[in-house]
Amino acid sequence: MNLGGGLFLGVISLLGLLSCYFSIKKKVFAFNIAMLFYFISLISISSEYASWSFSIGIDSTISTALGNTEFGIDIFSAVMLVLLVLAKKKVKNDTQERLKEAVNLV
Repeated sequence: MNLGGGLFLGVISLLGLLSCYFSIKKKVFAFNIAMLFYFISLISISSEYASWSFSIGIDSTISTALGNTEFGIDIFSAVMLVLLVLAKKKVKNDTQERLKEAVNLV
């Protein structure tokens, strides 16, 4: 019995749940967890010998084939990664501004 695949899917699902939990708790590192989650689902590779694909339920993959190997990029995951990077940058800038204001008040 192969437990590696099931264990991997469990860890990936746990990443999604942890990013939601820490987002609710307003922890900045929740962005990193969510970015890892979407990065894992970004790329898919399939050949006659092996394949790699992780979908989060919305299949919006654009793929191309080179010989017997097919490469794909999930558009939804790419958009989510860009949005998360922009949101993290905004939160970081807001935090730095608040720290500067707090230092000036002291």
